[in-house]
Amino acid sequence: MRTILSKLPLILFLLAVAAAVWLAGALSARFNVFPYAQLDALYTNLKAVHRSNNFHRATYDIVGVKKHLPDQIAPGLTLLTTLFPEHDWNPGVRLIDSDGNILHDWKPDFDDLFPDRTVAASPIHGAHLFPNGDLLFNLSYVGIARIDRCGNKIWSTKEGKAHHSISPAADGNFWVSGLIARQRNAEDEAYMEKFGGLRPPIFEDLYVKFSPDGEILKSISSLDVLEQNGLWHLLYRNGSRSKGPPDDPGYHGDILHLNDVEELRPEMADSYPLFDAGDLVVSLRQISSVLVFDPDTLEVKWVGTNPLIMQHDPDFMGDGKIGVFNNNTDRTARGTFLGGSNILAFEPHTGAVEQIYPTEKSPHFYTAFAGKWQLLPNGNYLTVESRSGRALEANPAGETVWEWYSERLDGTHVPEVLEASRYDNITAETVAGWTCDN
Repeated sequence: MRTILSKLPLILFLLAVAAAVWLAGALSARFNVFPYAQLDALYTNLKAVHRSNNFHRATYDIVGVKKHLPDQIAPGLTLLTTLFPEHDWNPGVRLIDSDGNILHDWKPDFDDLFPDRTVAASPIHGAHLFPNGDLLFNLSYVGIARIDRCGNKIWSTKEGKAHHSISPAADGNFWVSGLIARQRNAEDEAYMEKFGGLRPPIFEDLYVKFSPDGEILKSISSLDVLEQNGLWHLLYRNGSRSKGPPDDPGYHGDILHLNDVEELRPEMADSYPLFDAGDLVVSLRQISSVLVFDPDTLEVKWVGTNPLIMQHDPDFMGDGKIGVFNNNTDRTARGTFLGGSNILAFEPHTGAVEQIYPTEKSPHFYTAFAGKWQLLPNGNYLTVESRSGRALEANPAGETVWEWYSERLDGTHVPEVLEASRYDNITAETVAGWTCDN
C-alpha cells in the first residue's frame, strides 16, 4: 500500500497527460486543426498497408482525366473498379463521365456481404452494372454479390469462391470464374486421381453460370475440359508452378489461373466458321492459353497459345476474330525485354494473328499482371494498364483519345485498376435519378 501511495503522483501525472492528449485529439478532430489532418492521413495510409499487394509504384505523374481527342471519345459512362481514398483505400466501384466527374459511387460493406469469410487484401475484379443501378461483382477469391444503387445487399454467395471475370450471357444470365480449393485430405485426393494423379493442394478452376438472382445454373471443371480433350500437355506450359509438399514435387496451387469466361452471342456467331452460338472462350493465364469449347459437350474447338504470355480477357470481336489482352510478361518493371503488353486479334479459322494495339502512334503500354480491354461501338479500344493505375481509350489508329489516372496513396504508389467498362446505355440523367431516399 505504501508503495502505491509513493507512486500516486506519477500515476496522477500520467493520467493527466493522457487526458490532455485525448482532449487535444478531440478538439483537433472537432475543429479539423493540426495535427488532425496529418494523423488522419497517416491512419488512412496505415490501414492500406494490409492491401499492399494492390499498390504499385507510380509510373505517371498525372491524376484524374486527360482528354487528347475529345471529339473521338466513344459515348457513355465509364465504370471503374479500384481502391479509392474516399473508401479508406478499400475496394470500390465508381461511375464517371468523360470529364472525370463522379456520377455514382458504390462502397460495399464486405463484412455484411461475406460475414464468414476472410476478405483482407481481396480486390473487386469483375463487375456488371444494371440499368437500375444494381451492381453485380466478385470480390476476388471470396465470392459474388449483388447490391443495389445505395449499396444495400440483395444477395451474396454463401458457398464456392469467385474471382476475376463476370460476363453477361445471351439468355440474361452470367458466366463467372469460380474455383474449388482442393486440399490434402482423403476426399479431395481421391477425386484428383482421375486427373492423371494430380495431388492437392490445387485450385480447380470452374466455369460457372449464375442467374441474376444468384442461383448456380451450371458448373464446369477446367480440369475436366483439358482431360476429356486430350489437352493435358498444356499443363506443362506452366513455368511458374506453386511450391507443393516436400514429398510431392508435382504441380500444385494455382496451376491454371482462369481469368475470363465469355460466351459467343447469337448475333455474331455466323462470322465464326469453327464455332456455334453459346460456345465459351476462356483464358488460362498460367499456361498462356486461350480455349473455345462447347459448354454442353465440353468439346474444345480451338486452342490459342503463341505468342501469348500470361494473357487476360479474350473477347469475341465479330468478323471471325478473338481479341486478347496479352500481358507479354517478361519479368521487367516496364516490359523492357519484349516491348510491353499488347492486344492481339486471332482469326481461328485461318490461323492469322494481328497486333491491333499498340501501334507506332501509341505510347508505351505495359502491365505485368491483370488487364482488360473492351471494343467500343465506334471501333475504339478501352483498356487498363492495371499496375500503373491507368485506364485509357485509343482509336483504331492507336492514338490515345482519353485517359484516367488513379489517385496516389503516399505520393509514390497507386492502386491497380482492375476494370474499366464503358456503358453507352446509361446516361448521366438516368444516374441522377438513382436516389437513396427510401
